[in-house]
Amino acid sequence: MRYSIRTVTAANEIPLPFDLAEAFKHLEVPELADDPAEQINVEGLLRTAMDAVERFTSQVLTPRLMEISLGGFPAVPELISIPRDPVTGVTAIAYTDVDGAAVDLTVADWRWSESAADVVMPAFRASWPRAATELGAVRIRFEAGYDVGLAPASLIGAVKLTLGHLFANREGGDMPEGAIRLCRPLRRITL
Repeated sequence: MRYSIRTVTAANEIPLPFDLAEAFKHLEVPELADDPAEQINVEGLLRTAMDAVERFTSQVLTPRLMEISLGGFPAVPELISIPRDPVTGVTAIAYTDVDGAAVDLTVADWRWSESAADVVMPAFRASWPRAATELGAVRIRFEAGYDVGLAPASLIGAVKLTLGHLFANREGGDMPEGAIRLCRPLRRITL
């Protein structure tokens, strides 16, 4: 089933995986830490590095609110898999019905469990309602991300390697191979 995912939390409100002091230390330029222009530059590079690691792995390194949009509810099986880790909560499900009306489901209409955190299902002995068959007809808001300081060390290492690469190559560049190797074992493959 086709889907799209977006982050609802404003980009500047998403916590960094580590603070700027650690970033400047990693870059071996602590003397630049007091320069406001360099603080803005390094924070931007750090956010870019974090985004690259998250996109490669589908792991969410720090907490935020996100939304997945689908082209309808699944029929068989009725579960909806959210292709991000870790999902820490589902906050709302809304859909557009076959007549074009916007409908908000109540918490009693669906179920989610921390033991299968990336899966949402209809309530027991119930089915999903009929939704319009268009991309964005079903919208699920969810919370995702490791608490600050709890992301896997290899992913933080990949962010640091990518940050260093971006800092040294300010005209751009892909994730370095070392960062990819650190990410690969934690990469979530979705169909």
